[in-house]
Amino acid sequence: MKGELLNAGATVSDKQAGAVTHGLEDQVWDIHIYFGYILAALFLFRVVAEFFLPPAQRIIPKIKKAFQAYFILKKEREAAKHELVVKALYVIFYLLLFIMVTTGLLLAFEDFTGIPRNINHSIKEFHGFCMYLILGFIVIHLAGVFLAEKKDGKGIVSDMINGG
Repeated sequence: MKGELLNAGATVSDKQAGAVTHGLEDQVWDIHIYFGYILAALFLFRVVAEFFLPPAQRIIPKIKKAFQAYFILKKEREAAKHELVVKALYVIFYLLLFIMVTTGLLLAFEDFTGIPRNINHSIKEFHGFCMYLILGFIVIHLAGVFLAEKKDGKGIVSDMINGG
């Protein structure tokens, strides 16, 4: 920060540069928290929507169907295996999202939870670690969509966008 201000022709002390940096960090943190609240609301909406969706669109029946297709029916084993892996990845994604929302809310309301500082630090570390796992899921998801679009899942992106 100080280097950029000096390049712009300003005279800045280390203390002033630190104050500016801290102010910017606070603004970024506030944006992070607002995105977290939005993510928590969307996650809650998804959980509530699960109870109002038609049974064929709910995640648990889809997982049961994929499980039965792979372990019970034994027809088209490879396609059934793919479907089961995809559904399992979604379950893992939703678990990670639940952890992110829960840990994020605990951190956002740390003044009200009474959680000791050392445990709060562990929660923050776990929150950050889960974010990397979610980013990994996003990469895997995009790669899977790309491969499916190239192979036998023509129109999958269009279906996602249009709800098909």
